[in-house]
Amino acid sequence: MIQAARENLTSAGFKLVGPQQPVSDLSAAQAAVNELSAIGVDLTLVFQASFADSSMVTALVEGIDAPLFLWGVPEPWTGGRLRLNSLCGINLAGHALTLRGRKFDYAYAQPQSDAVIAQIRALASAGWLRRRLKTARVGVVGEHPNGMDTCILDEPRLNKTFGLAVQRIELEEVFDRARRVSQDDLAALRATCY
Repeated sequence: MIQAARENLTSAGFKLVGPQQPVSDLSAAQAAVNELSAIGVDLTLVFQASFADSSMVTALVEGIDAPLFLWGVPEPWTGGRLRLNSLCGINLAGHALTLRGRKFDYAYAQPQSDAVIAQIRALASAGWLRRRLKTARVGVVGEHPNGMDTCILDEPRLNKTFGLAVQRIELEEVFDRARRVSQDDLAALRATCY
């Protein structure tokens, strides 16, 4: 089942990193955290192939700064006790994460599910963009006009939400820089624009 999910993900174009063997105890989860946090990932995907308590999932998400996707796998109803019971595993993990205020997405589907691949692709793309934004800077020229409070930039929130750094430049400095541009540089720029 795990191999089928891996094959479906790689054939869909995903590069999978992290443990090759199932994470089945807290020390293996911590080793995965150390490996994945060192390289940075776009998405933390937990493929819950069977029941497990929430300790390993919470260890993963506390140490890896990436969106999280929990994937449980249905198993045939036999009339008796479920053999794998991954639904209870993702439910238990989801509850523990909710108590910690951690957001996540999830699916309960077979490893060959194209719909799950689409969910994962969207979340991984958002994670990729989020990682890039953490190294981005936004330039702000001057200050907002008096009485135009809607133009006030909430720098702490931008940083907390997207990891963006704001670099402020005084308006007079922009004018000074513009005045220092040579006529030759202006002519070359005009030639490329028109």
